[in-house]
Amino acid sequence: MNKRIDLSETNKLVEMRYGWMVYNINDSFIGKSISHYGEWSQIEVEFFKTVLSPKDNVIEVGSNIGSHTLPISKFVNAGNVFAFEPQEIIYQNLCANLSLNSLTNCFCFKTALTEKKGEELYFLNLDFSKPQNFGAHKIIREKLDNSIKSNVDTLDNIFPDLLNLRLLKIDVEGMELNVIKGGEKLIRRTSPIIYLENDRVENSKDLIDFISSLDYRLFWHVVPLYNKNNFFKNSNNIFDNISSFNMICIKNGIPVKMNLPEIHDSSLHPLKK
Repeated sequence: MNKRIDLSETNKLVEMRYGWMVYNINDSFIGKSISHYGEWSQIEVEFFKTVLSPKDNVIEVGSNIGSHTLPISKFVNAGNVFAFEPQEIIYQNLCANLSLNSLTNCFCFKTALTEKKGEELYFLNLDFSKPQNFGAHKIIREKLDNSIKSNVDTLDNIFPDLLNLRLLKIDVEGMELNVIKGGEKLIRRTSPIIYLENDRVENSKDLIDFISSLDYRLFWHVVPLYNKNNFFKNSNNIFDNISSFNMICIKNGIPVKMNLPEIHDSSLHPLKK
């Protein structure tokens, strides 16, 4: 039987695949997946496990509540994870989950990453008591009555001397190219595996072209949100045919075996009709 504790009307504590997690029942994707399956996008996690070793360092940009941060921190238990989540309440949830699992090798930043330090960026002030996809709210450049100013920085500014970086994971709702450009020096210096979301058809070509210009090979990694081998052994697929559209980017010369479709034409996208 799944171990679950009610903390409040909206926040629940559950024992999931990689430890204990607090989640909001109103989160229509990550929270819902943790509640029903005890995991989130487990197929992605399985890939991370194949490429990570205990002493590796990882940067995760867009950590949300830590559903991937937890397992990654355990995979690199002699290395470090640097987790970035700029939304205040979600950041608090992330820190709580790391603390619950005594993960002392993960360092959290309540910071939005982009290509230029000092940009003025904002988030909408969300109502966490109402059902919605909390992870789908993107940064905006215009100050509104219900917006909150975000801390803003770049990867290159925060990590000017980091030499060992195995994995750079980015999921920032269409701002992936901005993050990459703000970390170009870091990427050229450390040649990490880059794993990032690419589900905005309108942004895809520029994103693919820029990463390719850094001497990387790119592969599509399309992941169904429902995993039939989920931790709770729940056979009810609440996500139907919904998938996440990601890319795995490998520096030329890095020996990583890939049995996935390689990207040769940046104008093509699996969602493009």
